[in-house]
Amino acid sequence: MTDTPRDENAGCAPAGSVKPVSGPSDAGFVLPYVLAVVAILALLTTVGAQVLARSQDSISDMASRNALAWALDEAEAEATHVFLTRPIVSRGLDMSNRPVDVSELMIGEPTSEEGLTDEDVWMATGGVRQTQIGNTRVDIAYQDADGLVSLNAGDLPVLAAWLQPVIGNREEARTLSARISDYRDEDTQRQFLGAERAEYRLARLAPPSNSSLRSFQEIGQIYGFAKKHDLPPEAFIYTTLFPTAGLPRTDGIPAGLLPTLAAFIGKMDGYSDDMVETQLIDSRFPSDRAQFVLTATSPNARFGLRRVIEIERTAGAADQPFTRRCVAEYPVPAGTGDQADSHASLQYSFSAAVDPRP
Repeated sequence: MTDTPRDENAGCAPAGSVKPVSGPSDAGFVLPYVLAVVAILALLTTVGAQVLARSQDSISDMASRNALAWALDEAEAEATHVFLTRPIVSRGLDMSNRPVDVSELMIGEPTSEEGLTDEDVWMATGGVRQTQIGNTRVDIAYQDADGLVSLNAGDLPVLAAWLQPVIGNREEARTLSARISDYRDEDTQRQFLGAERAEYRLARLAPPSNSSLRSFQEIGQIYGFAKKHDLPPEAFIYTTLFPTAGLPRTDGIPAGLLPTLAAFIGKMDGYSDDMVETQLIDSRFPSDRAQFVLTATSPNARFGLRRVIEIERTAGAADQPFTRRCVAEYPVPAGTGDQADSHASLQYSFSAAVDPRP
């Protein structure tokens, strides 16, 4: 019996043809893992895109604000130049090209409106002029400061009439007006509804200054405002820090404020006819103190920028012809500023039905 040669490779698979045997759980583990990784990567991509978009918006808004602020600077310089160099007439500033009497201008003497049209006069009751600076439009509203409510000199009924539409409560407006008066007066005697050092001490607030307010932000330190009422910037457009008078100049009251104050200008409790008559006589011409509301808008910006300033010019001054104070600067919705009377369109309106009496 002959032995058949044995093939050593018999019964064995050719090299390279061996297939590994996978366990029953491998396929079920790989697919969810891949899907989880894909979901995480997609989430990270989405979050990154949102962060990038917000960063781009922030950078764009910063650039827009800088451009709008630059336009406001240019427009403010123009308005200041006009206020210092144009004659005062009964309704505002003479914007015509007629010759200017330099001597009258230096001493601040008002001039006649004879021969002037409405277009020649920049009305001192919120009249708006426009200027174009690049692709930015700036609306400039001019308001005689003597027609506004003086925080440093306004009588209590006038302060209450200003506060009532803001606060929304007649009694609260009376209370806050008394506290403004106590804060600014020189004595330490608490008046009815007012507040002096004892009330400030109990509320753990700095004591009242018993002097004139130096800035509009200071009103937030007054007892009753500090922790309860945060006035919007628009509210101060009807006010001034200039110590003008207890009553606003009747011919200079802006349209948005007029309905409230007109209800008691001639028939206020505690005011004699002589006092009102004197106020009317003294109100024939705008003063050397003005408030300008400048609103810049641009098609490239998602918002506008508003600046409110106060200027007082000194007739005949050689070294300091004017002083300037910034009241507020804040963003406004895009498209704001194209109304005829910016003082009446600042999202802070007075109603003729409001009872201004304290």
